[in-house]
Parts: sequence; structure tokens; C-alpha cells
Amino acid sequence: MSMSLSQLINLSGKTALITGGAMGIGAAIAHRYAEAGANLILVDRDQAALRATALKLQQHYGVHVDEQLLDLSDTDAITRYWESLDFPPDILVNNAGVFRPYKVEELSHKDYQWMMGVNTEAVLFMCKGMIARRGKAGGTIVNISSIEARSGFTDNMTVYGMSKAAVLALSRGLTKDYTKHGWKINTILPGGVATPGAKKLGIAALKRLDFSIIFTGIKFNSRLPFGKMGTPDDIARAALYLGCPISDYLCGSEVVVDGGFLSV
Repeated sequence: MSMSLSQLINLSGKTALITGGAMGIGAAIAHRYAEAGANLILVDRDQAALRATALKLQQHYGVHVDEQLLDLSDTDAITRYWESLDFPPDILVNNAGVFRPYKVEELSHKDYQWMMGVNTEAVLFMCKGMIARRGKAGGTIVNISSIEARSGFTDNMTVYGMSKAAVLALSRGLTKDYTKHGWKINTILPGGVATPGAKKLGIAALKRLDFSIIFTGIKFNSRLPFGKMGTPDDIARAALYLGCPISDYLCGSEVVVDGGFLSV
């Protein structure tokens, strides 16, 4: 054995950039990475939540945390951000995403551009910036997709599923092109996760007397072998595994974290 278990799950001396790192799954990933010793760059558009999460991580784990306000729907801003960095991170976690139902017959081009811009284009251009800056030094990329990229279970999520299916194709293509240059690139497909954003979406639906999301949630839970939704930390633990040396022979993998939903 070349490395001990403590070394295999140790990220001391590494820096991880996590998009959507202020709340929900992104904040949970940040906590696990900080616990493993990584310094962090948290990217988000919510300044107050970003500040609160960064302070908590610094105080609890003693790691360095940079906060970066960034509109991920603006690819030019993403490019400028990567060009401004003195030192690129070792690990990139593309977690940020938007989740909203649209009926195709009512979909506007603006809505489509917004969904694809944040969920697909931002992931592509974040990967581009990471690879361009690190080059043949290699690095680790963890992309977050969704089981909607495979299952199409939830009503009116056609465009969301498209945007997340493109992330799978992106990860596969990058694996083919860059693994030989020292890159480890994998994808996580979360199932239903009880995040603040998901709860907010449910409350908004109730206020407008739209019970379809509630019924979908009931159907989803009834199919789950575990019988309950996942937590942000369930996804964070998978992201930590993919970010650490313990997973160094995994590349191009699609790790489904859905409580068994797709298996039944």
C-alpha cells in the first residue's frame, strides 16, 4: 500500500473551488472539504449567505476561505474571473444550478437561455477556465448533474433534464480528452434532496395552489427504497470521495446518489 487511509481522505494543502457554495448542497460540500483540510473558494451570487458560510467554515475548521460573487449565467464574467486568479484551485466542484418546472408549450426563449446558461454553459466555461489555467499539471473536476438527466420522472422538467444530461456528455468528453494529461473528472447524479431551494419551490407552489409538485414528492418518496429524501450531506460525502486521492482510479464515472430510486 502506497498511502494510508488517513492520507487517502486528506485534502490538506489543496484548494477547492465550489460553485453555489453558500447554501444547500454546495455548503454541505464545502463543510466536508474543509473538514478534510482543504482551503476553499466559494462562488455564489448571495453575498450574505456566502459571508455567513465562509465565517462558519473558517471558525470551525481553521481553513482559508475566499468568497467570490459571480453571476454564472454570464460566461464573459466567468472567463474574466479565471484570468484574474493568481493561482488556480486543485479541485473544481460545479455544483451551482437552477431548478424550475416549465411546460414546453409555455416556454420562452429567455427562460430556456437562463436554464441552459446556468446549468450547462456555466459548467462548460468553469471547466474550460480550470483546464486552461492548470493545463498539464492536471487536477480534479466534480460535476453535479441529476437523475432527471436519465429518468424524466418529474413533470415539466424537460428543459432541466436536457441541461443536466448535457453535463453528463461534457464530463464524458472531457474524460476522453484530458485524462491522459492528469485530470480526474467525474459526475454525481443526485436524486431528491431536501435543500432550502427545493423547500422554497414547494412553498411557492402551495401559495399559488399548484399541488402537482406536492403530489410528485409523494410519488417520489413512495418509490424510494429508503423511504425518505436525501440530505445535502449525502451528496457532499460522494463529492468528498471523488475529490480525495481515495478515488484516484475513478474517471468518467457517473455516481448516482438517489437512495436507490433509479433501481426500482
